Amino acid sequence: MNHIYRIIFNRASGVFQVVSELAKGKVKSAKTSAKLTALCMALVSSVALAGESSSTPAPTADNTQNELTDLKAKYEAQQTKIEEQEKKLSVLEKYVGTMPYEKVKDKKGAEIKNPEDVAIGVEAKVDSSGGVAIGYKTYATRNAVAIGNSASTYLVAGYSVAIGYGSVVEKTGGIALGGYETKAKAANSISIGISSMTGERAVQAVSIGESTNALGVYSTALGTHAGAIGDVTMALGYNARAIGDRTIALGTYAKSYNYAGISIGDFALSRGEDTISIGRNSEIEDASDYSIAMGNAAYVGKKRSPASGSILYVDHHTLVANGGTGETGSNRTAGDDYIVTHPEPEKRQKGSIAIGLGAKGYGFQTIAIGGTAEASGSNSLAIGIGTESRGLYSLAVGDQVVAYKDYSSAFGHFSSARAEKSLALGANTEINEGVNGGVALGSDSFNNRDLATIGYDISEQATKLEINGNKKQMTLLGEAGKKYQELQAEIDPLKKAYEKELQNYADLAELRNTLYDLPKKEVEVKGLETRIKQLKDENQPQAQIDKATKSYETAKNELEKMQEELTALKTKTGIQATSYDEAAKVEIQTKLDETKTKADKAKLDLNKKEQEQNKLVSTWKGTAGSVSVGNEITGITRQITGVAAGTEDTDAVNVAQLKSLAVAGIQFSANDYDEGDSSDEMKAKIIKKHIGGILPIQGKSGTVYGSSNAPAANYSSDNLITFNDNGTLRIGMLKAPTFSSINLGDTTPKALTVDNGGKLNFDGNEVVTKNNFGTIFNELYEFKNGLKTSKEGDKTVVSLDKDSLKNDPSFKGDKGDTGLSAKAQWLADNPGKTETDYAAAIKGEKGDKGEAGKSAKDQWLADNPGKTETDYAAAIKGEKGDKGEAGKSAKDQWLADNPGKTETDYAAAIKGEKGDKGEAGKSAKDQWLADNPGKTETDYAAAIKGEKGDKGEAGKSAKDQWLADNPGKTETDYAAAIKGEKGDKGEAGKSAKDQWLADNPGKTETDYAAAIKGEKGDKGDAGKSAYEIWRDNGNTGKTEQQFVGSLNANTKLKERVDTIENTVHNHSREIQQNRNAIAQVNRDMQKMNKELRAGIAGAIAIGSLYQNTIPGKETISAGVGSFKGQNAVAVGYSRLSDNGRVGVKANLSINSSGDAGAGASIGYTW
Repeated sequence: MNHIYRIIFNRASGVFQVVSELAKGKVKSAKTSAKLTALCMALVSSVALAGESSSTPAPTADNTQNELTDLKAKYEAQQTKIEEQEKKLSVLEKYVGTMPYEKVKDKKGAEIKNPEDVAIGVEAKVDSSGGVAIGYKTYATRNAVAIGNSASTYLVAGYSVAIGYGSVVEKTGGIALGGYETKAKAANSISIGISSMTGERAVQAVSIGESTNALGVYSTALGTHAGAIGDVTMALGYNARAIGDRTIALGTYAKSYNYAGISIGDFALSRGEDTISIGRNSEIEDASDYSIAMGNAAYVGKKRSPASGSILYVDHHTLVANGGTGETGSNRTAGDDYIVTHPEPEKRQKGSIAIGLGAKGYGFQTIAIGGTAEASGSNSLAIGIGTESRGLYSLAVGDQVVAYKDYSSAFGHFSSARAEKSLALGANTEINEGVNGGVALGSDSFNNRDLATIGYDISEQATKLEINGNKKQMTLLGEAGKKYQELQAEIDPLKKAYEKELQNYADLAELRNTLYDLPKKEVEVKGLETRIKQLKDENQPQAQIDKATKSYETAKNELEKMQEELTALKTKTGIQATSYDEAAKVEIQTKLDETKTKADKAKLDLNKKEQEQNKLVSTWKGTAGSVSVGNEITGITRQITGVAAGTEDTDAVNVAQLKSLAVAGIQFSANDYDEGDSSDEMKAKIIKKHIGGILPIQGKSGTVYGSSNAPAANYSSDNLITFNDNGTLRIGMLKAPTFSSINLGDTTPKALTVDNGGKLNFDGNEVVTKNNFGTIFNELYEFKNGLKTSKEGDKTVVSLDKDSLKNDPSFKGDKGDTGLSAKAQWLADNPGKTETDYAAAIKGEKGDKGEAGKSAKDQWLADNPGKTETDYAAAIKGEKGDKGEAGKSAKDQWLADNPGKTETDYAAAIKGEKGDKGEAGKSAKDQWLADNPGKTETDYAAAIKGEKGDKGEAGKSAKDQWLADNPGKTETDYAAAIKGEKGDKGEAGKSAKDQWLADNPGKTETDYAAAIKGEKGDKGDAGKSAYEIWRDNGNTGKTEQQFVGSLNANTKLKERVDTIENTVHNHSREIQQNRNAIAQVNRDMQKMNKELRAGIAGAIAIGSLYQNTIPGKETISAGVGSFKGQNAVAVGYSRLSDNGRVGVKANLSINSSGDAGAGASIGYTW
């Protein structure tokens, strides 16, 4: 209990006494109070003794002795007390320093103005009630405490505390603890540390640490040279600076310049508003408001010059190969597959992150986030519950997602990418093994189409569907298919060479790992062996010994297996190192570098060939994995929207292009269309139809049609027919067409008509027919003067009237010599022979049936091997005469009258049956020569050659003449009439050529050909050309070009149809490409909408996280969010300091689009 001591006069005893009272509201140290008490007691006691003799009145005689006795007792008692106090004072002097009076006699003493004040120390002063000033020249104001040399609280700084040399509090409630001008200039601010300061505006600010500054309202600066400059800021860490209002800088040299910026980490820097920069050397530049940079050396801002090295992989704090720190814009050459797949033994699990219950990061630089998530492929990322990234550089995001192969990516619940470089995007999407580079987009999409699939070419010019049993396969055709196979034969060995070098590299890396792991495994085995011995020595339970033994046996088996592998690897690699020492490192690394060079060379050669092969077939065969937006098995399909028009063969075609094709349509024209004529009248002759429209092409119909260009009176379709001839549109004319009239002739055509009476007229004159011939003949001709007519059946026979001519001297010539007949001549030459003998002589004996003789043509072809019928025809053909009238040969006439018959049929028709062999007779020439003695073969040839007559009228063919002479007879009757009866088999006769050669010894076949060739006849009248006949036949005024066009009409139509089919095919292909592109854009838009909604769901999930509100406690919370069908899950961590003033929290969200978001914050509460 503290007391205040006072000196008072005791009137009862007549002496001065020292008394005490409780010091209410005073707070003093025990040592100080004891020392003051002792000093006051000694001082008062001395004054009491001195004053007792001088101030007390003289006693009476009776009382003197008693008073003296009493006084002596009191003195002795007082002396005892003084001695006790001196002892206490000597003890107090051990703890409280003293100074000789001479040194302080000129100094001012401590000063207080109120009973409740305390001032201790030279020139210590309390200026207002309740103050405490302890120390040299300390100054305390109302209810304030100032302790320390020159410590002071200003007059207006009541209820403040200033402790330490030169510490100053300028405003109410401030605290300044430290020294060397520690200052708390604002109300209720706290400044702790040498030279620390809270500024004049820094109400309720906190500045802790040497040379710290908290200058803004509610600001906090914690750490040497930390500065919280703006209002409501926080700077924690050495030289941390929170400059802008509401900024946070946490970490050594961390700086936040602008409003609400956050910088966490050594040298972290944020300059924009509402920015967050987390991580060592992370930085956000100006004009980057609302940006976030998280990670070591993360950067947001304008591009900088590249660093001097290339980033390979995260190794401690070094990011680039030369040991420097990477900057934005660095040449970020990602570590090649060799380094990433086979890192050094010391770094096999380096740089990996695993966050979540049971999360596992097995490989090099892997990230696994989420409950039981596993990232086992080097540089792989797995985010989600039960998600796995197994391949090199693989990425798996979502619940139960698996990325199986290298470079594969899978996003969405239960999606899986089972092929290399494949992408599965969407819930339940799947890509089958072997579909390398394949893509599956959209929920429930499935892709199982590999690179071997070839596209369908409707024209079958580039590809064709081949069916072999139940197997259907598209194959490449032509030169491209052949070249493709040739390139594949070159690629296969290159691929094997590359794979061999990769395996060599893997063996070397495994050798390095084994050499590194083997000593550790040996130590493990030895330790387990020692542990078993120790347990046995300590008589531990058998269960512990068995467990240790099992571990020992397992480790020993692993050691033996590693030793076997090491032996095998030494054999494969040729390296015989026994330990992972420096020499082995150098040897293995050298060989790794050599193998890498070989592998790179092999890969480059392989890539060149593969690129050449890809360019060859890329239009008709996918050179990367296919893209699926649905599932053929389950019938899931999608439309593709928002596709722009394509330009290249491999671009997509959109619906607009198809509509354009439909508008362009197809144009048709008839024979009368002239491309060179651009008049409207000519354009009107074009028929235009839209794609998909119908062009009626009709032949015979029940009505006659016409138009202004084709009047009904002149045109009719009754004689035309159209039909589908196995895919070809045929336009033909009836075999028996009907015409109202036929015009013949060119400049002055004549009309061939039939009148109502059924008469055929030409130019108004009746045409002679079989039926009217007799009538017309009788009207035109009269037979007399030696001619007469008679009837023989249906025929009128004209003959000589012998009776009328018999006596007509004008018909009698000079009487000539009596000539001998052949019989008379024979009889004359054969005296004694009779007519019977003559008959027998000229009649040959019936011989055996002879061999079938060859025709002149067959005999000629047999004698001239290699020659054709055309050659034969040329050989027997005479020189070309002048152009005669156009006439048909008997053969041509017969073929025209017998449609469908061939020349062989004609030859058979006119050939009589082979008769029996007749008597050998003389040829016409022999008979003539025999009848004309002295004559030569030349005379014979001249004799049988008639004089050239005047040009006769066009004669009828033999068949026509015969039919005209035999009314009622048919062509069949004619064929039978000209066929001879079958005769007896005759002797084999010679051909005309053989007979001629036999009769002309020394002559050649050439001579024979010349002999039978007639002399060149006189030039005949000019015949009409095919064009002239066509022009005269109802085409007056038409040109030869139009005539050619009419002949080519069918050919042109077919060409146009082919062109149309090709155009339709091309447009169909473009349509399909457009559909594909439209579907892709649709998927992209859906993906964007989904990501936006998923992002909002993520924000809702983070906003829903529960935050800790209990000081000293930590909270882990989980939240979910949903927005328009998209969902998100978030986890968070929060903690409040023990005093409840400082709080931190960190949050992470993952949404249904596979995107992750993170956030962190720290807060200080006053």
